[in-house]
Amino acid sequence: FIAGPLWFAEALLIFSLVFLVWRRFVPEPSDPRSVPKSPAWLLAAVAVGTGALLIRQMYPVGKDFLGLQFGYFSSYIFLFALGCVAAGRGWLVQLTSAQARIWLIISLCTMPVLFGAIVYSRSHGAKGIEVNTGLGFPAVVYAYWEPFVAWGIIATFLTSFRRHFNQASPFWQELGASAYGAYLVHAPVLVGISKSLAGWDAPALVKFAVIGMAAVAASWAIAAALRRLPGFSRVL
Repeated sequence: FIAGPLWFAEALLIFSLVFLVWRRFVPEPSDPRSVPKSPAWLLAAVAVGTGALLIRQMYPVGKDFLGLQFGYFSSYIFLFALGCVAAGRGWLVQLTSAQARIWLIISLCTMPVLFGAIVYSRSHGAKGIEVNTGLGFPAVVYAYWEPFVAWGIIATFLTSFRRHFNQASPFWQELGASAYGAYLVHAPVLVGISKSLAGWDAPALVKFAVIGMAAVAASWAIAAALRRLPGFSRVL
């Protein structure tokens, strides 16, 4: 059995189970606190990068264990825990555009660094560039590069969508309610549509657009139908 894209749901279920056990013994703090300042973000990025670098010595990026790539779990675990804390303390509402803008600038400045590290290593005689494991220069840069890029992008998405797209409507509420179900079924739907149109002689970009749109529409339609079956709504 191969989990495929459902590794993400598998990881979330594991994280949620750990969170439930944690909450049973550690009550949720009731004291409100403001969103941490940039030094805390910086410390978190360094800690997550260090965790990723250490984990990748045992589980390189690309190596699966029970369908999970532990090489990325330093950031996954941190962001899940951060989301739990942020939800309880209202940080998703308190986060300001100014805070997000600072880290978006950091993210944009960090993006070319990984490419620069690879070019630098090649120019200094490195034959094979390894970024997925080890303690070589590119691997170290890659581990720290990820959180420094991610923090600004995540914060910008949060503030931008909150400001411009946070308008409830029956259409978007229905799509939102079926989003998890669409994720669960999309892989076989996409493969099925792709196989059924394998003999269609058309340019690759045209097939990509048609099959992609058809798979998205079919996945949401199937998820919406499944949600209306007895018992499925408890899961989907």
